[in-house]
Amino acid sequence: MFFRSTFRAATILLTFSLLGCSGDDISGPSRELADGMAQFEYSGPGGAGAFNVVGRFERDGNGAMIAQPFATGIDVTLPDFRIAYYGIIAADFYLPELDELSIILSGQTPGEYPILPFPDCGLLIETGGGPCATVSFGTQLDINGNYSARATSYEFDRGVVEVAEVSKDRIKGSFSGTAHQLSPPYSASRYKEETDVVIDGGTFDVPIISLTYWNGEPNP
Repeated sequence: MFFRSTFRAATILLTFSLLGCSGDDISGPSRELADGMAQFEYSGPGGAGAFNVVGRFERDGNGAMIAQPFATGIDVTLPDFRIAYYGIIAADFYLPELDELSIILSGQTPGEYPILPFPDCGLLIETGGGPCATVSFGTQLDINGNYSARATSYEFDRGVVEVAEVSKDRIKGSFSGTAHQLSPPYSASRYKEETDVVIDGGTFDVPIISLTYWNGEPNP
């Protein structure tokens, strides 16, 4: 899965493995395919740039993901574990690479979600310990999910995601904070030194799709 690089092992799938859940019995309400939007700017010692994506997540007739720009929310509801939260993913393709943004929220309601590194927020999601979000983004990622020296991945260590509106079909909000470049695999430290960037103007307005469709099953 090519999102592995930014999620540091695909955040959503890693969360499921922590819960011991395969997702086979998860179902969601029917969703109309619709365009989503995500954008932000970043600058600092770790680099500078902008991310602006508009498009929809779709699969072809064989169930394969179409490599086109998209921004979408994912309904992650695990009734057996009494857990429900949203994932937000946006990708901008320029094959064989892409840029990507990933946001995980600990809940499904409007309000503020303080940003924490993924290991900390993942534990809070699993235990129901309080509101949080985890945010990461990457540039020039390998679409095949392989490590590439060209790729640069960042993880927020502080900031906030503000969810302004939520309905059964869409979620809208904003985010800002400070992120650091992640070190290459098997490095001694999680972050590279002096690679912080400040993120401004982060916004998203995305449709919500079912987890089963995200994982490759037909849209219910």
